Parts: sequence; C-alpha cells; structure tokens
Amino acid sequence: MFYTKHWVEQSKFRHLMPKSILFQKTDDEDYKAKRKDLSSAFSKKEMKEICETIKKVSLEHMRETHSEEVIDLPAYMIEL
Repeated sequence: MFYTKHWVEQSKFRHLMPKSILFQKTDDEDYKAKRKDLSSAFSKKEMKEICETIKKVSLEHMRETHSEEVIDLPAYMIEL
C-alpha cells in the first residue's frame, strides 16, 4: 500500500513541481498511472546498476581530490 506524503513536505515543495509524483497525493486520479509508468525504472536490477554507477563515480572523484589539501567545494561542485 502507498501513502500520501506528509502534508508539511507537500506544502513546502509542491509549488516547485505541482505535477510531480513526488508531491502528489496518493488518491489523485493520475497518481496510480504515473507510479506504474515509473515502476520499471526502479526494478531491483536497475537499482543495482544505478548504485554501482554512483559508487564508481564517487570513488573516482574522491581519488581526484585526495591529493589536494584544501578543496574549494563550491567551485568543485560547479565543475561536476
């Protein structure tokens, strides 16, 4: 069973993305269709691949910055 997100979260962010499933109420008429469309993107196999990619990229960036004594974090994030 799926539940509507907490009203505080909805009220904070819903205006940014009003049609997003992230902030939609569970009982909205198109919620179920959107959820069904997205479900294949988050299968166990897909999630495993996504996690492996995130791990690989994170480790690569840590190796790149490991030798630097001080990192300008805002500048580094812009470069990403």
